[in-house]
Amino acid sequence: MIKKPVEIYLEQHHHLETARISIEQELTQAIDDYETRQDIMQIPQLQQDKSQPTNKITNPVADAVAELVDVYKRRVDKVTARLNTITLQQQAIEACVDKAGLTTQEDNYVRLRYFGNMKHWRVAQRLNFSESHTSRLRLAAICKIEKMIGNESKNVLT
Repeated sequence: MIKKPVEIYLEQHHHLETARISIEQELTQAIDDYETRQDIMQIPQLQQDKSQPTNKITNPVADAVAELVDVYKRRVDKVTARLNTITLQQQAIEACVDKAGLTTQEDNYVRLRYFGNMKHWRVAQRLNFSESHTSRLRLAAICKIEKMIGNESKNVLT
């Protein structure tokens, strides 16, 4: 079966989902690291005495920990931005499918095959259809999505 460009575009959803799960785990770890470093800043020996003049030599350990907290905060911000980008890309693909005017069967096929990364024969089995019937569903769905994308923008598939 030869893949059309729209199918490659739809398959990106699954790849993005895999990346999203990984990035969510990375974000959880980054937040934990950041919060741990913030907690360290609460240790009394690291607290800066605000009543002392600013030209006084500061606590180098406190300064180093504060810098480390900033590094972890920037890491959290970067990972959050990556997660937001992936989420937006997934939502754009889902919007294309939602706007295509698919029948329920076509929609089910697209979501199982491309978003769920199921093989064609497995989708046929899951939907309780013959493989030839699911091939017709595939073609109808792909044509509708291509038509919708063509009406929306020529740049979606590139």
